[in-house]
Amino acid sequence: MIPDMKIFQAKSFFIPLSLMLLWSNPFAQDWPVYKGNLYLTGNNDEIVVKNNQLKWIQKSGNALYNPVVSDGKIYIVDRASVIYCLDEETGIVVWNVNLVEISREFTGTERKPGKIKYPVIKDRFLIISDATMIYAIDKNNGTIIWSRTALQNEEHPEQIKKAVIDGIYSDPTIHGNEIIYGTRSVLIARELANGHLKWNRSDIKSYAGFPVFYDACILATSMDYSTQKYFIYNLDIRTGENRWVQEIEKPFKIFSPVVYNQKVFLPVGMKIYALDLDSGKILWQKDYREYVTSNISFTDREIVFSLNNKDVVSANPETGEIQTRISYPEAVSPYFLMTRDQIYIAANSTREFAEESGKNKMTFAKVRTFIKENPPVSLWEFDAPFSGAVSQPVSSKGVLFLPAGNFLYAIGDNEQSKLTQTGNDYELEKTDEKGNIHKTKLFENILSDKQQQNPSVETPKIPERSFHLSIQDEKGNPVHSEVEVIARKNGKVVYDKKLLLEKDSEEINIPDVESVEINSGSGSYAPKKTIVHRGENEKIIVARKIAKGESFSMDNIGFQTNMAYLTEDSLELLNKTSDLLKNHPDLKMEIRGHTDSAGDKKYNQTLSEKRAEAVREYLIKQGISPLRLRTRGYGDTKPVADNATEEGKAKNRRTEFYIEK
Repeated sequence: MIPDMKIFQAKSFFIPLSLMLLWSNPFAQDWPVYKGNLYLTGNNDEIVVKNNQLKWIQKSGNALYNPVVSDGKIYIVDRASVIYCLDEETGIVVWNVNLVEISREFTGTERKPGKIKYPVIKDRFLIISDATMIYAIDKNNGTIIWSRTALQNEEHPEQIKKAVIDGIYSDPTIHGNEIIYGTRSVLIARELANGHLKWNRSDIKSYAGFPVFYDACILATSMDYSTQKYFIYNLDIRTGENRWVQEIEKPFKIFSPVVYNQKVFLPVGMKIYALDLDSGKILWQKDYREYVTSNISFTDREIVFSLNNKDVVSANPETGEIQTRISYPEAVSPYFLMTRDQIYIAANSTREFAEESGKNKMTFAKVRTFIKENPPVSLWEFDAPFSGAVSQPVSSKGVLFLPAGNFLYAIGDNEQSKLTQTGNDYELEKTDEKGNIHKTKLFENILSDKQQQNPSVETPKIPERSFHLSIQDEKGNPVHSEVEVIARKNGKVVYDKKLLLEKDSEEINIPDVESVEINSGSGSYAPKKTIVHRGENEKIIVARKIAKGESFSMDNIGFQTNMAYLTEDSLELLNKTSDLLKNHPDLKMEIRGHTDSAGDKKYNQTLSEKRAEAVREYLIKQGISPLRLRTRGYGDTKPVADNATEEGKAKNRRTEFYIEK
């Protein structure tokens, strides 16, 4: 009999301290579905990639593909079925596991695990499937938590042979505490914590793609080749029961749907269908007379997809009419990701090389970045220095991670970089803001299937000093709060520690640098950022309790000048806002954008709307239901300070959160 599951449980422990480090990260960055979120953008933090400077390069002995990002780590798979966890900042291997060996342990056979596409992540769980097995791995250290076969009914182990033949065709998606995936004969929901079967649907036959989610809905497609009929299902995540089912024409290739603004968008052959989320009624269908060759994504008020495996287009979600078309004549097989109105397109191009036998063509990856306007505005380009076909890139914290052949490129750095070659050796040469040159030799330790463990990637030590911190409510009563202490250098976090304050006043350690951020807020108190400067030795933070029918403002949520692009120093406050909403599932918010009075009123109105939308999209990408969040822009019409002074303008540029009654 094949062992179906293995569970490892860690021993619990108690720290009897009033001031404790938060060992588990309450703000875990999830990656629960292909391309990271329900809008399939490939980016979960709304931070744009500003340039084409190389940050680092990692090399494997096999082709790498489909990276995902979570909590400062990159998780990526190679063709030899090895999963790597890399440090996001340096590319150094934290751990790796070989799924061939894991599969052998659970099945007792020497079979290859089959096609592995990408992991998905929720909290500490990294979920990944091969042809016939699904695995839960601890993302922090690579240990196996549990494993299951593709069986729909684990009470009948004699069905093992059927499961092996059947196989997992619809890749896993995590929603809430469930994992949903499919085979050619069943759609399955399992509990995230232990892999136990929750429900299954034997009438939903998955041959490609992956389920998607929206609020309490799961949307999945089913192709029944015995009847040649194709359906899309809207299911209740809790029970697997139908909300509705709609028959659609048979597709040329099966893609997954995407949901935006109560509409379900599904590509089918040369068409896109828009269906009503609540009823399944077909609202419109648009024939582009060219094949739709990618999943649909949503960003900045438009849906985005590729046509004829060549061009990337954006379209109006109300009509399907194309708004922007980005042609890529020298490249094929485009993959794309988006942050607001910026689209990053990675595709394969060819270069000729002269050899003794004649000219030889090789495949190289190329990235081009555009602002989604008509016509599109080109920003920057990147040409991969080493040959290899591209797969889906992602971005995080302003860095684009591009897998191409055996290489993973981290693109987007604050320092100028140059790749140099001496003989067979390569160096990455960087020039910092002071003009100092730093050289790093590449490929001394390439990724391999040999087990590696570097759980504590070295980071520069930051000197600390003592600091007295007190958090009180508006009446002076002490408030117990989670606190995050952060220091930055050149815009990047170099110190990040989370604490729990349980006394009236605590002596804590903070970095001994010019300025430190203290982000507070937990329970029913609004998130707040406080700046501590060198020379200050104590601080009282006044916490404001939230209430329905009232609003609280955050003037520390930053955007690039005259843009709706979030700045990285805004994310901690937004994480706390996300945590607030998760801890109070009954709350609904209206996010209100405000600007100062500088510039054109119409421009300010649009800017305030788009900035509010950027905050909403960030919170949605952190797992907040879109149905709980609305947006409204006020432009410069509701100032709270005098626009005649710079200080007043800064206060007027704010994001406000109104708690709906």
